[in-house]
Amino acid sequence: MADLKEKSFWEEGIYQLEEDDPVQAGEDGIDNRQAKQLANRTQWLKGKIESQSEMLAEHASAVAEISDPDSGLDSKAPLKSPGFSGIPTVPTPSGNEPLQIVNTQYLADTLADGLLKFAQSNPESVERIKELLSAQRTDDKFAAVTGLVKALSDRINAARAQDVEMWPAQAVTDKNGRIAYGVTPQGDFYRPAATDCNSGTFPGWAVTDRRSRLMFGFDAPRGEMLLPGGSIGMNRNVSWAVGDKNGRTAVSLLPDGAVRFSGGVCDDSGIVWLEGGDVYRQRGGRTERITRRGDVAACRAHGQAIRYVAPRRGVFLTYEWRDGKTRQVFCSDANETDGFIVTGQSLAEGGANAAMSRRPAVAGKAYMTDTGPVPNPARGAGVRAVELREQVYETICSSFAARDAAANPKKIMMIGAAQGGMVYERLKKGGSSGVYEKIVKQMRVLLNCPLKPVYRALFVIHGEADGNTGNRRYDLDLAQWLEDFTGDIRTLTGQEDDPVMLTCQTSSVGGYKKTPATRHEFTTPFLQLKASAEHPRIFLVCPKYQFDYKDYAHILGKDTGYLGEYYAKVKKAVVDEGSDWLGLRPKRLVKTDARTVEIEFHVPSPPLVFDEKDVTNPGDYGFFLQNSGGVRIAAVELDAGHNKVRITADGDIPDGACVSYAFDNGTPGKSGRTQGARGNLRDSAPEVSADGKFHLYNWAFAFSLPVNQE
Repeated sequence: MADLKEKSFWEEGIYQLEEDDPVQAGEDGIDNRQAKQLANRTQWLKGKIESQSEMLAEHASAVAEISDPDSGLDSKAPLKSPGFSGIPTVPTPSGNEPLQIVNTQYLADTLADGLLKFAQSNPESVERIKELLSAQRTDDKFAAVTGLVKALSDRINAARAQDVEMWPAQAVTDKNGRIAYGVTPQGDFYRPAATDCNSGTFPGWAVTDRRSRLMFGFDAPRGEMLLPGGSIGMNRNVSWAVGDKNGRTAVSLLPDGAVRFSGGVCDDSGIVWLEGGDVYRQRGGRTERITRRGDVAACRAHGQAIRYVAPRRGVFLTYEWRDGKTRQVFCSDANETDGFIVTGQSLAEGGANAAMSRRPAVAGKAYMTDTGPVPNPARGAGVRAVELREQVYETICSSFAARDAAANPKKIMMIGAAQGGMVYERLKKGGSSGVYEKIVKQMRVLLNCPLKPVYRALFVIHGEADGNTGNRRYDLDLAQWLEDFTGDIRTLTGQEDDPVMLTCQTSSVGGYKKTPATRHEFTTPFLQLKASAEHPRIFLVCPKYQFDYKDYAHILGKDTGYLGEYYAKVKKAVVDEGSDWLGLRPKRLVKTDARTVEIEFHVPSPPLVFDEKDVTNPGDYGFFLQNSGGVRIAAVELDAGHNKVRITADGDIPDGACVSYAFDNGTPGKSGRTQGARGNLRDSAPEVSADGKFHLYNWAFAFSLPVNQE
């Protein structure tokens, strides 16, 4: 026979058997339900009685202990005794009742909090106390006090670091954000040193939160209310502003009713906005104009820099302004190696000038493939990367790398190929010379090199052969050359940034075309100028008439080095800074009267100069009237202040006449600065060659313009 299973549980009700209930025994049967419910109640009551008995027993023991008061109190401290035996404790009090008993922990915390509040406006006080203690006593007691003061100092510093709520909840500041007075979250009045208070010359006031973010303010002299999103000392150009939750300007209203949307905001850079196609920044109480171009499309703050987007000849580029300097921003900025490709004909090979130095151009920073920076047809493409040095001929590579490395922190990889006397049709992609394919092979070799370059520019030194053959579509050929290399670079490397083309103007027309009747068949100089004006990624570095030539076509080795420095100079402007490099070229020719024309120039570094020292005067400073019907130039005058040259003829200039420069003069069969087709017009650029012997002036490009051109 089994017993019912009981549990200690108070049943709220006892089941009533009904007439129609079936007879059912077992653990969960109806016949046993009432008995189980009553048994559960009994168990519950039994537990309650036992617990109460234990409590009563404890109470009886306590009563017994004090039944003999004399014997119980003998071991206790007298009621009026100043000393206690043992370690008595009391609860930590709450509230502000002055007669409560307090413990040492409460006293320590109260003292620390009080000192902390005091130290917030007197940060030097704790350090001063430490100094006084150390100077007066060194015994154990004062050592303990010194330890407590040090702990308090550490606590204050930690509080400052964490920006705890002890600092002012609201504060009145001057226009420089310095707190004049405020109220802490505890309701205490806070005031800093008197030197930080408002002065009689202070123009207004503002209320900020504890992080110095503007809540509201008033500019007394102008009677303007300052709202969140503006700044203390808001300039006159802003009437009202809306800010984000951090108090940074999102939208502002100008006095003329125009709405200004900030291009981006950053705590480090200040408030940045776009106005009239230029970027402005407000930082503190100072507003400055970042750009002066009038075509900026967008801007934003970027850390402590400012980035903006603006076009360069129709192509939108990203720029970064930092510490007064501007650079172009690339998708591949993280890459550590900039790649450059050199191609063309004999001047690109080195012009048959033996290598002047076979030492590394920039040790540990400039590289090439092992067959040379610009291998000639007798040398292969190479199989590995080595430090850049000249091997057979003196190319532009070493001088370029040395100058670029001085201004650019990235490593340099220079590759290329060239062949003398080759027209574009033989050098192009698929041309019979195989020069293009050799360069592509070099790029493939470098795919397995740790120094994987991002190709920034294609350097072309070419044009003589096409000028001699009368190629009249050379400008289109240059554009196709660049596009072919761009496509193959993207396919091989996956880079996103498009390279640019830097080329130099052919200046040996007199060496190739010895008679006036054939001179203007040599069109490549003008088409090079045209390509650089029309194509957004083609830039003309310089002419070459300012150099010394070893023959009618090739400049000397030293001048090849100077040419490399010209390429580095323009690369910096175009690639690094994103400038729209135009060089010294004519902007407009206007016929002011029957006998006079004025030519206005784009001048990189004013003022204009007629230089007869570096380049000998071929007559009329290099200017010539062509198809003039016998009318000649009577005078050439320089209006440097207006970037103009004025040409006066000895008779009426007929329709159809042209003004040419650095083209229709010189000794037949000769080239260069003393005998070739040349001119004397330059700017005042300050750059000097690495050896200090050559000024990198920007010399005017050769051109031919009709006199009726507007």
